[in-house]
Amino acid sequence: MAWPTDAEVQAAVVGILTKGVAGDPGLTLPTGLAGIVADANRAGQADLTRILALKGYSAQQIAAWDDRYAYGIDQATYWALVRAGGMAQFEDTFLKLLDRREELQTAAAILIGGTPVAPPTGGEVGGISAGTLDYYASVRDEFQGWFA
Repeated sequence: MAWPTDAEVQAAVVGILTKGVAGDPGLTLPTGLAGIVADANRAGQADLTRILALKGYSAQQIAAWDDRYAYGIDQATYWALVRAGGMAQFEDTFLKLLDRREELQTAAAILIGGTPVAPPTGGEVGGISAGTLDYYASVRDEFQGWFA
């Protein structure tokens, strides 16, 4: 399935902000919502793509990922609500449910065609195959003499 479109993300955001009461005359949506949503959608897709790429998944695997749309709509909606100032209306725990980054980082595998798939870098499903995700350690090792 494809990434969510900006229109789909905006519909989700408006649905949450209006709590399904879009006809309320006292309702005011954030100014520039379309721009906020477009930026949030790009940020959400970048978050999820970066996580999977760092785990070693190829662009083809990410494109074929079964849950790409579901994770994408949640992550984009999360960023849109944060950027639109919508957090004040909701419990922090509600917004955390939309932020799927940690869940994806700790997932053992992704599903492609309903089958768990590990990154193509030689790992097994459920194992870490792309090495550590500790950026500081990689920089420290590369520039060891610089930080003495």
